[in-house]
Amino acid sequence: WLESAISGCTIPSHNRVRNHIISEDENGDGFVATLIPKSELDPLMSTYGSNFYIRSGSNNVPAPYSVLAGMFGQKPQPNIEFVIADKSVDIVDSFENLLSSSSKEEVHEESIRINFSIHGKNESNVIARELYLSCNTDEIGEYNKVRFSNYNQLDYISGVEGQLNLITKPEFRLPPRGVIKFTNVSLVLSQNIDEDFVLEGVVGADGSAPKDFKIEAGKNRLRSFVAKVIRSEEQNREPLAHEFFNEFLVYMK
Repeated sequence: WLESAISGCTIPSHNRVRNHIISEDENGDGFVATLIPKSELDPLMSTYGSNFYIRSGSNNVPAPYSVLAGMFGQKPQPNIEFVIADKSVDIVDSFENLLSSSSKEEVHEESIRINFSIHGKNESNVIARELYLSCNTDEIGEYNKVRFSNYNQLDYISGVEGQLNLITKPEFRLPPRGVIKFTNVSLVLSQNIDEDFVLEGVVGADGSAPKDFKIEAGKNRLRSFVAKVIRSEEQNREPLAHEFFNEFLVYMK
């Protein structure tokens, strides 16, 4: 009922609106959250009064002609969404191959490794070019490491220590709804964590608004999570991987 009502509110219809039940009791009463993202189409006209509206403070007011003229003249821009995939958690041995088959690095006993990959998805209706990822982190102790890998198909721009800067090659193009894999990340953590952990960065493309993200965890909460993984006797640790990102991942747009 909600989707039907919303689809008839504008011309053209905003087909990216999503409704989700967030609370429901045994009688079926509850609450629904509605997400209305930016439309990739031309300005949407209200079917009630055939007006175009813009936001002004806390109110919606009819759009002036000059504003409408500028909006209709704008070229659609790409919209690159930050995506984390391939999440896993495991326990590593005293010596673990983190960099390559010819390089082994010592890690503390009873350490855990959190693996994931960073992707960018083109959620717009136009082709995206010059996609990029920039992220940085500080070392959080002798036995706690962050390693990036498998980004050889992108151009690497050298930066300061602890920073990764990647951009696609000039000939690369990402079609609408396409996904690019920027890099794999391995986060090795021991129970000996003396500093808070922060991994923050941004993804985007030429002409698009950048999307910021941050994985942030205080040292006490992070030590508790590491101990929980080590104590776990479950063979399938996928729920723990999801728990880590649900707990510590922050999106900033």
